[in-house]
Amino acid sequence: MSRARLHPLHFFNYIQYAVVLCAVPVIQELLEWDLPGAWAALWQGFAILAGCLVLTLVLWRTSRVALTDGVVSVAEGLVLRRTAFYRKANISAVELRHPLWLAPFGAAELFLFFTGGTRLRRVKLVLPRGKAAELARTLLPLGPTRAAFAPAGMGRLQFVLLSANVAATGFFTVTAANRISQLIGEDVGALALGGLQHAGQLLALFLPAGLSVLAAVVLFFFVLSLIASWLRTFRFSAGRFGDILVYRGGLLNRTERRIRVSCITAATLKISPLARVLRRRPLYLRAGTFAPTDLPLLMVQRGNAQTLYQLLPELNDPPAPTCEPRRKSPGQYLWRPGSLSLLLAALFAVAQRILPGIAPLLGVLLALALAGVACGVEALFKEGAAADTRGRFALCYTRALTRYDVLLLTTDRTLSVSATPPAQLAGRCNLRVRTPSRKTLLVRSLPLPLAQTLAAASVRGSTHPNTQREEV
Repeated sequence: MSRARLHPLHFFNYIQYAVVLCAVPVIQELLEWDLPGAWAALWQGFAILAGCLVLTLVLWRTSRVALTDGVVSVAEGLVLRRTAFYRKANISAVELRHPLWLAPFGAAELFLFFTGGTRLRRVKLVLPRGKAAELARTLLPLGPTRAAFAPAGMGRLQFVLLSANVAATGFFTVTAANRISQLIGEDVGALALGGLQHAGQLLALFLPAGLSVLAAVVLFFFVLSLIASWLRTFRFSAGRFGDILVYRGGLLNRTERRIRVSCITAATLKISPLARVLRRRPLYLRAGTFAPTDLPLLMVQRGNAQTLYQLLPELNDPPAPTCEPRRKSPGQYLWRPGSLSLLLAALFAVAQRILPGIAPLLGVLLALALAGVACGVEALFKEGAAADTRGRFALCYTRALTRYDVLLLTTDRTLSVSATPPAQLAGRCNLRVRTPSRKTLLVRSLPLPLAQTLAAASVRGSTHPNTQREEV
């Protein structure tokens, strides 16, 4: 790759607050229909924006990105000149994004992720669209096609449903509404709440009064999550080209991710309640510090992993996690959902006589708590860990209503065993596994000898921990 400059919008982070401070007064005056005031605020902001534009142009002229001798160098800065170097061999994945707001300026975002052993998680570069694509191709060049996956028809709908995240969408929506309210001085949340109340009144024609508002809120965020998932998975496709995995998709924010297969550290199957209904399990990959949770690589049909093994034969024949339910503590799995279920059952019984209007709502919450009890019982019989002679480490654990089947492919991991005095007497413990993506996995109530054996085997198998460190 020849030398290139960073795009001027790469330095937008330095001036974004100045842009916001200039735009907010104009928006506030426009909302009050004060056109003379908006015009005056606009002219006042022009001087600040002009100074920011000059600073951006100077920073752009002095920036430089180059790839020479297997090292990516990024130079930027005016008074304090800074040059960072990243070794190509330490890059585990790259992500190329084409956001809608960057398209008119001919720019794209390029994210670099690393194999681990460093405090640096990722590097973000905003480059001209052609240079960003060229750098991604140079860092992780594609080999011959090996296998491909592209959902279509009913599979496309199932993929959209499994990629939707209602909790994350709800959190993002509420946070964005609060931010907008603070900036423009209008209570956007109150306006949205008013709309949800009207929707609740409409649903009250079909549902009990206690459930109509809850159903309106859940339906609103569910539809938002489906829209966001459909936009992310638009024209989604995944394929393997030699040692490189590539998956692309997106409408408003087109994204291409390239992963070096030899750097994959973990593969996770997420079995949520919806995945159980659809009998499909989304697969998420981690490669060093690359750990996306917004978009799975593919769907794995229950009992049929042929597509998965064609794409990633490295995952074939995983070790089965060892589980000994008789030596586990049922209370460790059931005390939280069980206590909540008993409390909600008591409230439900009282509400049926005193406040029958809220009894349906308490009934729904009780059903969710009982589902948590069922998942706790499943965890009692499923959670475990195991290792094989190839250095792979299999884990099964449950959080809330979701079970995770994890296969660790890296020996660069840290294991810790902890046990309370009663647990030591019973011969069980908790096993924590920390991966290069800085995620800690917890497996509860493992037999103490098994956990110690796995920890010792992991230490013996780790021949090169934390040696892949880039110089910055």
